[in-house]
Amino acid sequence: MMLENMLESLKHGGFSGWVIRVWDCKGTLMPYDDQTYEFEKRIENGEIVMFRIGNFEIPILKSDYEKWEKNKKLQKKVEAWFWSILKARGGGINISGFYWVYNKELERLNRIIAKYS
Repeated sequence: MMLENMLESLKHGGFSGWVIRVWDCKGTLMPYDDQTYEFEKRIENGEIVMFRIGNFEIPILKSDYEKWEKNKKLQKKVEAWFWSILKARGGGINISGFYWVYNKELERLNRIIAKYS
């Protein structure tokens, strides 16, 4: 990690272990550490599904799918969170790569989900 990225990470409480992977104009929230294997296994087992919100996908429990599908306010807030991460990193949905999610940003996402669920 470059020095600027390390300093930014420290400022925001450290790297959360999650990234937004942008590829082919689609952003996907996913783990970027030793949790990746377990994450993929849970998707294969059908426990976790990827929920599409605009240009983005977020992993959710399959049992929560209907709740997410009906809740347009939650979708709007989560999509805005995704855009804020890309903007903060100087990227965009048309710039492929990995966009680190810092702990404070992940906490903000958790607060959004708790508030609007």
